[in-house]
Amino acid sequence: MILYLGIKFMIGGGFPIFALLQTEFAEIIFGMIIFQLQCLLSLKFRNQFAALSIAFGGTLAGVFIAFVSKAALTPWSVLFSLSTVTMDYDSATRNMILSWNAIDIKAIFISFLYFFVTYKLSLSVFNDPETGNFKIAHVHRKSKNAYTILPAELIKMKRNPVWIPFALIPLISAGIGIINFLSNQGVLSFDWANLWTQESLFLGLFFLSPLIAILASLDFRMEHLGTNWNIMLTSSSRFKVLKDKWLTVAVISTICMLWIAFIYVVSGKLIGITGSIPNEFYLRIFASILCIIAISSFQCMLSLIIPSFAIPVGLAFLGNILGLLLTVKGFFYATPFSMLIYSMGSTNITGEINLPVVIITCMLYIFISFAIGLLYLNRTDIKTGR
Repeated sequence: MILYLGIKFMIGGGFPIFALLQTEFAEIIFGMIIFQLQCLLSLKFRNQFAALSIAFGGTLAGVFIAFVSKAALTPWSVLFSLSTVTMDYDSATRNMILSWNAIDIKAIFISFLYFFVTYKLSLSVFNDPETGNFKIAHVHRKSKNAYTILPAELIKMKRNPVWIPFALIPLISAGIGIINFLSNQGVLSFDWANLWTQESLFLGLFFLSPLIAILASLDFRMEHLGTNWNIMLTSSSRFKVLKDKWLTVAVISTICMLWIAFIYVVSGKLIGITGSIPNEFYLRIFASILCIIAISSFQCMLSLIIPSFAIPVGLAFLGNILGLLLTVKGFFYATPFSMLIYSMGSTNITGEINLPVVIITCMLYIFISFAIGLLYLNRTDIKTGR
């Protein structure tokens, strides 16, 4: 429908058919490449967290690389390399100029290369699933003591590559943000405020909340399998079960926020930014940690009620989009996600922040989410499955 309206009402000439055909080709070939790649990752890693986290990191890297190079340096960059439109920014006039791209034979060849490599690997793995590291046979592990809930939560996280995406995604975001920051000094000022916008923009607006949601879904995944809920609830109080899971997600997510702040400070010093870091930065990090704790409580409540691994993550994505719209309209307090976007200040770190409202609202969200989760555990028979 959008293409039809564009062709019908386009001003200044006819619509180039090659652009339509190349766009359709780009969408199809990119979708097939990512599908095959994610199938391989799902076979490689026993839990869904690792595959989803690599997809997060790859998408983030692909978006940032698109600002630096048009080449398909990763599978997630294929869609950008086949783009039919080029955007050029004139820093003198501050005008954005859009133009049609010619068909890029090299980009098409690289996309086919990605497709055939992932297809060949997928075919070999599915034909011989026991080859190499792709083992999908059941592995028996010694059972742990169910009477110590918090150590069990930490052991569960230890046996999963949970720390990798929380460490690498902020590092990738910062690295590509620094490149973009240094490459656009005609537009950006060489100061701490502009560095923060480049390093944290996509993390704050799109990736951090869903990453917390994936962690919460992973934390509740084992309890939704078999009769694990029955074992858990007969060996410990419902309050302790919910509290320990929430604290586990909140602590790991808080460490991630501190890691983001550490990368920002160190990278700014390394590239030679002078002057002091804005005082608002420390307030925003504190407020962001409160929002992360609130989001952790909210996502734990969703993962407790919804047995599906993916649905709470999808709701976090939708919540982020809604939160961005609410923040733009000034209703930043309406959801935990909009609170995080507002608190991080990824578009303007030196802007005013209403810290009392952030603190009160976050405490309210934590209390409501925890109360709903506890009420659900007390009033509802947990359904378990295989």
